[in-house]
Parts: sequence; structure tokens; C-alpha cells
Amino acid sequence: MPKSNFNICMTEIFVTLGKIVAHNICQNGIGFPYLAPAIFEYIAHASVPHAALFLTLADANLGYQHYIAQLTTRHQVIQSMLVHDVLVKRKASLDQFRKGLSTLNVLKIIEENPKQMRHLFVEGPLNAEKVISHIVFKNHDQEQCDTMRDVIRSFNSDQLTQFCSFVTGSPVPSVGERLHVEFTQSPAISSSTCAQGIVVPPIVSREFNLLKPALLAVMDTASFSRNFNTM
Repeated sequence: MPKSNFNICMTEIFVTLGKIVAHNICQNGIGFPYLAPAIFEYIAHASVPHAALFLTLADANLGYQHYIAQLTTRHQVIQSMLVHDVLVKRKASLDQFRKGLSTLNVLKIIEENPKQMRHLFVEGPLNAEKVISHIVFKNHDQEQCDTMRDVIRSFNSDQLTQFCSFVTGSPVPSVGERLHVEFTQSPAISSSTCAQGIVVPPIVSREFNLLKPALLAVMDTASFSRNFNTM
């Protein structure tokens, strides 16, 4: 989300950002899929009350999240704090972004077709196929590749997040990011978040019933705070 900073707003940098994103979309680019759903709804409808319907606690900054989480019995207060933190104090920045998006009539297209344009601004939920789409196999043994894909497809949402964190250090791979999978002679499964890759030994790589528990075990015991994880 854009920062609510007066000095930054005075530069009208968000107008420039909007223009860049508009040109990117018109040239069949990836858009800017980093916005919270509530932010996109404001971009599409220019309405704080409408955008407020899409707010979640995760959209607030960390300081607000900690405080709001303790206000369990005052829904209206919580909602008001979220609206202020996520939308109201960022309105000037968002209005600049909208102005920039008006380049080449992109904003008009968003306003008229918000559902069709949403994927260009809001990343969808993490699922197995999305994780697999980010994977690059360094050596192409079809049986090993298929087994890895089958294991990933069997993961639940928490396990998918855990797998991405184990390999990249981030719970969700970013646009264009690659997760490198290598099958090679090694004593155990290991990963490097710097190289964004995982090494799998052949002893477990061809059998679903061996690979899945081995991966779950190493992910459970690995320290995600380190740049190099191994078991």
C-alpha cells in the first residue's frame, strides 16, 4: 500500500507510478498485483465506504494490527480504525495513483470492468498450481518432476506456505520469482533461500510416499530465519 507521507505526496510520485502501470497494462504486462483488495476497490470505485467493505485486519500496518487485535468486543471502533489506517490517510496517494492510471483510458476500463481487471492489481490466493508455475527443474528426470508436482498438489494451504518459505524465505512467491528444484546426489533435502532453490536426493525423489513425509519433516524442523536451511 502507498505510504501516507505528505512530502512524498507533494512530489506526485504516485501519478507517475499510475502512468507506468497504465503503460505496462496496455503493453500486455503483468500490471501491479501487489494491492490489498480494499485498495483496488477504491481505485475502481473512488469510494471509501465501498472499499471499506473489503477491509481485513491484515491490511493494517503492524502497529495497528497488534492494537486492533485486542479490541475484540468493539466492532465499530475496529472498523473505524481500519478505514482510517488503510484508506483515509492514504486517500491523497490513491487519488494520485488513479490520476496516473487515467493514462490511455486504463482507469476508465478498470471502472467499467473491475472484476476483469482485478487480477492485474490483487494477487489471487496461493494454490498448488500457482506454486508449481514458479518452479524450474534444473535436471529433467520426468519421473522425479512428476513426483514433486504430485506432492505439492497434495499439500494443504499451510503446507504450501511452509514450502515457499522453506525454499525462498517468503510465504508467497512474488511475480516472476523462480523456485529452483534440483535432484542430485546429496545426503538429505536442503534449501538455500539466497539461491531460492531446493536440493532433493534420489533416494526419496521418485516415491510419493517417501518424498512427501521427508519434505514435511525438513520443513517442520528448518529455521526459516536463516539464509540456508538443511536437514
